[in-house]
Amino acid sequence: MITRLIRVCDDHGTALRRCAAGWVVAGVLQGVGFVLLVPVLRVLINGDTASDRNWVIGMFVAFAAYATVRHAAQMASYRAAVQLSRGLFDRLGDKVAQLPTRSWSNHPSGS
Repeated sequence: MITRLIRVCDDHGTALRRCAAGWVVAGVLQGVGFVLLVPVLRVLINGDTASDRNWVIGMFVAFAAYATVRHAAQMASYRAAVQLSRGLFDRLGDKVAQLPTRSWSNHPSGS
């Protein structure tokens, strides 16, 4: 479905691909953050708070990178959606303008 959308709106295809790539990177960073959560919780459950600093910093950096990339991907998605809808409405308007005018008559419906 996404490839069909990119094909239909070929002039906005790069923006859609950029959005998809941003969401993939955000998902990977979120996964890294959740993987780093396991050692942090293990250290906290064992009560060894002296060695948890590096894991907490790593997890914080991963989630901060995730939040930054997700925000950028969300804003890019909003811009792409506006461009895409504008392009689709322009194409729809062009198609409506090509319709023959005789298809609308002055006769009311049902007569």
